[in-house]
Amino acid sequence: MNLDLNGLSHLVKSNFIPVVLVIYDPSAETICQKNNLNLVQLLSKFSFSFLNEQTKVKTIGEQPYDIRGFQVRFTSLKELEVRCSPPEEQEPMIDNYLTQISAHHAEERTYGNGSSITSASNLIDFKTAVLGGDPTPWFTHYRWHYLRSLGVSDTEFFEHPVAALLVTGSSVSNPNEVLINLFNDRNPPQIFTKGLMDTNITKFYLLLDDAQTENTGYAKKFEEMKVTFERSKCHMLRINNLTETNFQGNFLSPQDLKDTENFVKELIFKGVLPTMERNVLTLNEFVINTRNRGIGGQIRGWFGLSNKKKGNTPGAFAEKETTETVNPTGSAYSFNSVESSQKRLADYLFMLQDYTEALNMYRNSSKDYSNDKAWRWLAAGSEMAGLASFLLDPSRKDPESFFENAYVHYYKDGALRFAVRTAFFCAELLKLKGQFVTAGNKLANTAIDLEHNQLCSAMLYEQAAFAFLNADHGRKFSFRIVQSGSAFLNANQPVHSFRCFSTIQPMYQKRQWQDINDEVNFLLARSSFLLDKSDLASFHIRQLLEHNDQSPFKQSSYLREFLHICRKNMDESKIDRLQLPLPAIRSDTVVAFLRDYPPRSPIQEMWNSMEESLTETGLKKFGREKKKPKGLPRLAVLGEPVYVEIELQNPLQIPLQFTQMKLNATHKGETDGEGVEVPFSTTQFDLLLTPNECTKTRFCITPLAEGELHISSIDYVLCSTIPGTQNIELPKRRLNNTHQEKRGIFYENNTDLTLRVTSSMPLLDVHVEDFPVAMVQGQVRCLQMLLKNSGKSALKNVRCKFLYPAFFHFGEIERQTEDGSLVKLQVEKLEPGEEISLPLWVRAHKVGNFSFHFLFSYQPVVNNSAMKNRFHRFTKQMKVLPSIKVSATSSVSYSSLNAYLLNLEVTNLTSIKEEGSSRIVDDFELVSISSVSPGWIVQPLSHDEEGKMFKLSPEQTTNLFFRIIPANKESPTENGLYHTKHQLLNVNEEEIPSQELLEREKLTIEMKDRKRNNAHKDNNMDLVISWRTTADFNSLKAAYGGHTAPSSVRGQQNICFVPFLSPATVDQTLSESEDNALRFSIESPRKVIHDFSQDILCMVPVVFHVSNISAKPLTFSLETLKPHEDLSSSAAAGTPPVSKRSAYFWADTTFHMVHDLMPDTSVSLDMSVCFSSPGVFNLNRYKFSIKDDKRRNAGDIYSNYQHILTVEDKNENN
Repeated sequence: MNLDLNGLSHLVKSNFIPVVLVIYDPSAETICQKNNLNLVQLLSKFSFSFLNEQTKVKTIGEQPYDIRGFQVRFTSLKELEVRCSPPEEQEPMIDNYLTQISAHHAEERTYGNGSSITSASNLIDFKTAVLGGDPTPWFTHYRWHYLRSLGVSDTEFFEHPVAALLVTGSSVSNPNEVLINLFNDRNPPQIFTKGLMDTNITKFYLLLDDAQTENTGYAKKFEEMKVTFERSKCHMLRINNLTETNFQGNFLSPQDLKDTENFVKELIFKGVLPTMERNVLTLNEFVINTRNRGIGGQIRGWFGLSNKKKGNTPGAFAEKETTETVNPTGSAYSFNSVESSQKRLADYLFMLQDYTEALNMYRNSSKDYSNDKAWRWLAAGSEMAGLASFLLDPSRKDPESFFENAYVHYYKDGALRFAVRTAFFCAELLKLKGQFVTAGNKLANTAIDLEHNQLCSAMLYEQAAFAFLNADHGRKFSFRIVQSGSAFLNANQPVHSFRCFSTIQPMYQKRQWQDINDEVNFLLARSSFLLDKSDLASFHIRQLLEHNDQSPFKQSSYLREFLHICRKNMDESKIDRLQLPLPAIRSDTVVAFLRDYPPRSPIQEMWNSMEESLTETGLKKFGREKKKPKGLPRLAVLGEPVYVEIELQNPLQIPLQFTQMKLNATHKGETDGEGVEVPFSTTQFDLLLTPNECTKTRFCITPLAEGELHISSIDYVLCSTIPGTQNIELPKRRLNNTHQEKRGIFYENNTDLTLRVTSSMPLLDVHVEDFPVAMVQGQVRCLQMLLKNSGKSALKNVRCKFLYPAFFHFGEIERQTEDGSLVKLQVEKLEPGEEISLPLWVRAHKVGNFSFHFLFSYQPVVNNSAMKNRFHRFTKQMKVLPSIKVSATSSVSYSSLNAYLLNLEVTNLTSIKEEGSSRIVDDFELVSISSVSPGWIVQPLSHDEEGKMFKLSPEQTTNLFFRIIPANKESPTENGLYHTKHQLLNVNEEEIPSQELLEREKLTIEMKDRKRNNAHKDNNMDLVISWRTTADFNSLKAAYGGHTAPSSVRGQQNICFVPFLSPATVDQTLSESEDNALRFSIESPRKVIHDFSQDILCMVPVVFHVSNISAKPLTFSLETLKPHEDLSSSAAAGTPPVSKRSAYFWADTTFHMVHDLMPDTSVSLDMSVCFSSPGVFNLNRYKFSIKDDKRRNAGDIYSNYQHILTVEDKNENN
């Protein structure tokens, strides 16, 4: 197997090396400090200079062997004390190392040579570019420092000094005494008194001389040292031979460096190495003797027992022999126990590169550790056994099992820092063998176990990710990189965190893993913020807030983070407002308009039609310019508010608060350089948007200077914290007219929010005092309409267009249309601030709920070419309730040939309780009855001197009788409208414009007849009934009403009431289009005598004669009502029944359907009615249903007049 062993082999051999302790006095330190180095740093420069040196070594084997690259590590006493401190005290040192590394790699925002992932498809290209070198050089540094920072352990002896170098300067008077005091066997340094390390270590002595001093006695002092101490262990080094500093800033000459290198070489190969050989032989002898000592040792060996916590050390270590049974270090074994000595012997063999004997020692001692449950000792032995096995033969499989066993027992004993070291070695070994997936899983699992150490966890996740990348596992690579970035962020390493997230973000964009993408964006924002890149942090938070699938808790967290980032960004950039993504603006809903009239209202088409009737040449109107030239701004008026309606949406699942919301705009004067200090003013307001709420919001801006005003954005304060702004981006129409536009992509400029401010204009305001919210049909009221000019210039030519001309009558007006819906008011001129009051008569023409729309047009007195006409919209609502119902029956008068009898049945339809529980009208009093038909004269037959029959309480009915005779066509009419009028009560009606109101209603009927090509015939007779009530109705003390009842005379043979379609009985469409479409009469015997003793049922034939008086074919049905069916539930609102129950029922055919009855044609429909008892009956239980063009029901017609039939019992007459 061809494997690259340089990486792992070098890592092992450079970390598990002997340590030489250097102890020096201040005089030696002073000499070295002249070169900006301490003594350890000076010696360490040469400790790795002999990697190619080869020498013979003999340990416990029979033959010596060659070793190459033997190294030592020099350490000071202070550093050794730090390395003996608890692990938790050493962790800040590692963090400090990585912080320095992060600063060194701060510019490396990507992996490798700047390669990045642009999408999931180029992951292979990224792998090829990155894995060609070392994508994570910071990890190499980190791992090196991590392994060095593990410190001194009682379970391994690589960090224990194998020798001590005692150093003093030649300037001291008695170097021998100083050297003895530096390491006194009776009073050693405090770190050696803890029972952790061997105090009987070999000592070497160095006399350091400063060549710059005039000290001539250094040679004599060195000779005294040789006498006091062993000659082979004494050395002298003379440095600082330069009188001036060199280019490196020190006084070390080339000869000084050569002498220092020679000293280090001599110390290593002639001092430290022989010392370690002797220690190996002594330890081996001690272990063998102890294991085989007497019967007790053999028995312990047979049963696998150990000398736990026993410290009997013979031979070369007899000076430190002790019989203590208490272990001062708290370890499983004391320092001088046979188990500890065997482990120390194995570590010495490992450092001397005798890996075969070391592996045997580790294996032999593992059984004792397992039996004693000394898990850390077992883990340490297994780890080193794995390394020894690897260095002997990398292709062997047992290193992996050794590493796994070591990791498990490290973790079991709580030594996670050493477990991580095992994971480093194991992962490197697996990657060397090509097992990248196994290596990645090992590193990831180790990172999971290190939740307390986020820095180390982040490094492990990152290495696991690249192991998966090497195995082409893209998803696992992405996921582990995300975990690494998150751990880096928790460890306060934003540079590394930013690198992770920015590299992997394209992998999750536009994919189905939206939750991971959200988390990556959030952590990228936080990393960017910690790197003082607030603008980039804000960008990533915006992407989060634009996505609305997170939980409310997460969105709340994101929002808090966003506000914090924005605040810092504002402080750094010193700007007043930030571009914010909230709220979402629906640009297609943005619309600007003058006054409070949005052009996109549901009835906009109606307003447009009314405006067209008021304008003759299509004058420019703000908000609706059909032929506005493209690219030109709209019109606004100086000093008048402009309203902008925008739909704002909260895309989040948490409420958002916006304060001080207003519009922002730019202004440009009409001439160059022209401008004012404040060209416009805005109205501020607060807004609270609930989760996912979308609401139409109306902004207001008032131009204060002429010129061009461009509304550009909305300003606000988000959550009372961050002043923000958001541009209003209007949709643009793509141009496709010219050849160039068709080949390219060009858009037309949208000028909907660009306003041209013209000079001051008049402004009309309209108000009607005490406009009633409800009236009864026919009721008349006089109101006052106030017109006020709120503008800054005078106005003239006030005209009004309204849709229900039968309801209203102004004072003195000039009617400009036949139906009276367009009038010119008598307002010659209205100055600024001036107001005028006009009478407005309101008559409740028909029953229903109505919205009355008035459109006023006016012109400025001073001509303005930009805006010739202005409009004002005015709307009021009112509910009209039923008042009275009139039913008419007629018959031939026997007292005169050319006379007829007319019976009017008048019913008060008002209910005692209306509109909840309040009574809105009192009793009605019939004032007068008049005929407005030129062909007939009505003469009263009813007499009631007390007037009781003319007073109607709610739901009460009275009957009035009249004689009808033809009128002389040459006779004049009374009062211009009434042909005959009969006053029932002595009431003055002159104050009411009855003629104008009734003439308006009659004109409306005639126009409908004319539209159907059906002229108002001479035999038609229209009656007007006037009534009044004394109820306090909407703060008025008296109210008057009028009701019209049409009748007809056919061939002057008999007179019958012809019902008309009231708005109370049909829907609005039918009442406007099919009013009086049908006329019918009933033909039946008026009196029937029947013998009920012979037959309990009396059957009477009835014929309906129906005529189509409309201008088009008509489809309808005739349907009888059941005896138990209440008319009040069947009829439309506003048409109460004449009677509550029926005493007869219809028999035989009860339903007729007539299709396409042509105009001016009739049809007869036969039916039968059945009576079970004698009596007087009103045959009114039936209805007509008119169908539209699609055979759907367009409206129902119920009977509202009487057809009386008398049934007598024959036996009773006899």
